[in-house]
Amino acid sequence: MNATAIVPCYNEERTVGNVLKVLTTSPEIRKVIVVNDGSTDGSEAIIKQFNVQLISNRKNAGKGESVRMALAHVTTKFVLMCDADLNGLRHDSVAALLDPLKKNPNIMTIGLRDKDWHFGSKVLKKKLMILLLSGERALPTRHLRAVCADPRSAKYGLEAVLNFYCRRNGVRTVKVDLEGVRDTSKLQKQGKGLRPYIEGLTNVAETYAKLYFEDTRRVIGKLKKLRDIVRLQP
Repeated sequence: MNATAIVPCYNEERTVGNVLKVLTTSPEIRKVIVVNDGSTDGSEAIIKQFNVQLISNRKNAGKGESVRMALAHVTTKFVLMCDADLNGLRHDSVAALLDPLKKNPNIMTIGLRDKDWHFGSKVLKKKLMILLLSGERALPTRHLRAVCADPRSAKYGLEAVLNFYCRRNGVRTVKVDLEGVRDTSKLQKQGKGLRPYIEGLTNVAETYAKLYFEDTRRVIGKLKKLRDIVRLQP
């Protein structure tokens, strides 16, 4: 598979090593780019133990900006985004995200992690994951470049803008069950606490509100044009 993996990392010393161990040995991945986004823990020392391209930010710039920086070094047709806070990532998890693109190269796959409130039901997992904010995604690089050019994809808005971009441009999204893969709760992460968690939720909510408002205006505009055309009919 002609794919590059992008891994934004901010204070993930507990998990980033296991994530990179999988990605750097996956036959599906040609190159791994890790953006150490101003980490203050031992993340960078761990990242340097692996055969990856490392980009280091002195200050935390946010996930959207980190992905945009990594994209400047991507030359492959496809890209896989993977968060650094995962537990249980395996080679078959990576394959599950990339394999659908071999059959249809113009889709975006979205990985569904295991959550405590899924109650072990795969059907329930897919039904409950409505907002689709998972960071594990695979898609054509050209689409990700277009999304990263949108200023709303900065900070925590990347996944929301990706979802709306695909819907507006006819790019089908495919949900992929990442069985056994879990992320680390933001409230449990060392040095982050409640304030960044609330800021993140607020930013995502604001981004979704703006995007829904734009869609509503677009629909209203089309209806007005249709109304005017009907009025002009003899």
